[in-house]
Amino acid sequence: MAHSGEHSPREILRKVVKTARQKADMTQGELAGAIGRTQGYVSKFENGQTRAEMIDVIQFCVALEIDHHALMDRLVDAYRSSR
Repeated sequence: MAHSGEHSPREILRKVVKTARQKADMTQGELAGAIGRTQGYVSKFENGQTRAEMIDVIQFCVALEIDHHALMDRLVDAYRSSR
């Protein structure tokens, strides 16, 4: 089943990353530098125009001090509830 809407795992991931970046008072460019990507990539990711690879998710978690266990639990729960 396709996952769409604001409660899909992809949308949740985008919102978590963007919110954490803003709370850290970090620009897209600063986050991009921390994860070895371009500002354009971060912008496209946050706006749903591109998907993150698993290594990007790990790098987002490290750079933004996101609890990766809690994030994965939330993403798995969203996936299960959308099935």
